[in-house]
Parts: sequence; structure tokens; C-alpha cells
Amino acid sequence: MFVAEKMKEHLSQAMSTSGRVDSQCAIHHDVSKIIPDTIDVENLVLAYKIIVNEYEKRTNVTSYISVIPGYVKQAVSKEFFLEFRKLYTRELLGISLPDYSGEDYGCTEIEEDVIDLSNKNKYEVFTKLYNAIPPTGMGFAKYNPIPLEENLAPQVFEREGKVLTNGAISFKWVIGKLMPCRFQDNLLYVAAYNYENGEGLAQQIVASCKNVNEKEKAPQKVKRD
Repeated sequence: MFVAEKMKEHLSQAMSTSGRVDSQCAIHHDVSKIIPDTIDVENLVLAYKIIVNEYEKRTNVTSYISVIPGYVKQAVSKEFFLEFRKLYTRELLGISLPDYSGEDYGCTEIEEDVIDLSNKNKYEVFTKLYNAIPPTGMGFAKYNPIPLEENLAPQVFEREGKVLTNGAISFKWVIGKLMPCRFQDNLLYVAAYNYENGEGLAQQIVASCKNVNEKEKAPQKVKRD
């Protein structure tokens, strides 16, 4: 069980980027009033569910309840955040995220957050990068609740990607989901993706993809060169 400390204090100090308390910050403040300072994932999700239900009686909160996990991320461990977001997304947004931690076919980084894809199918990687995260903020206006299928990935990849002058394909928003990353030659740059969605998440996703030349290779631990 993952536990976060000083959450009551952290949430009670929530401020907007303009330095004031807006309606989104007020949700964090109200949650802080009903939780202890040390709390586990399940009870923190329950607290948000209680407060969000109260807010929904008087206003439309759809556009910003999806960004709540991003604020929680600032005060908790990587493991707590990923577990919190998965449960929060299911309980408050009604979306189930896939778990890619079961299989590990290897993920080779040539440097931090730069992954070698020479032995991976980039469209399988792209599909899983997309399916692993929820829509956020105003992205709900474009979000499609049907998971992306790998056979449609090339079409989405070409349509949503921005071609840079160096030939790299860059992504930011993809059908309502914030997945900033860059494909260049056989490399995948994921620092921004991990910053938005959880430290090490992209590496876990790539490791869950079978190797192109070794389809039946036994699972192995993530390799960090």
C-alpha cells in the first residue's frame, strides 16, 4: 500500500498559476479539510470523489477534474502517483487504463529518457503510449473513449505528428490526450511524456512491447545503458 505524507498541508496551500485560489484550487482546499496529513491512495481518491460530487451539484467540473492527478503528482512518489491516477481515472472519469507492467521484453536507453526503438515496432509503442494515459483538461472535447487499435496507429501517427526540420516527428496533444514525445530515426524522446504522465512510464510501456526480431524472447529486466 502506497502512502503519502503531508497531503493535508500540500492541498491546503493549492494556488493557481496566477497566485490566487480559483474553483479548481478550491477543490484541493476542500479535500484538505476532510483528510489526515498521511493518507493512502484509496482514501485520497475517495476524498476527491466526495468533494467532486458536491461540486457537480452546482457547477460543471468536467473540464478540470481530469487535471487533479497532475497536482497531486507534485507531492507524492512516482509509485503513489501512478496508482492514484489509475484509480482516480477509473472512479471519477469512468476510464480504465491498461496495465503494461506484466511483461518486460527490454527497454534500452542510450541516455536518460532517450530510448532505442530499433528492435521495436514504433506503431505498437505509439499505440501503448496513447492508451496508457487519460484525457486531460479541455482535451475531453476531442477525446475518443475507444482505445486506439494498432492497425489504426499509422494513420493517427501521420495525422497528429508534426514534422520538424530535422525530420523528427513531434507530438503534443493526440485526440484529447497530452503525450509530448518525439520520434527521430530509431529513437524515442520521452522526457516530456514522463514529466506529464509519470516518471519511467514510457520506459515501462516500451519494455512491454515485444522485440521485432525476437518475438518469443523470454521477458527480461529493463536495461539502462
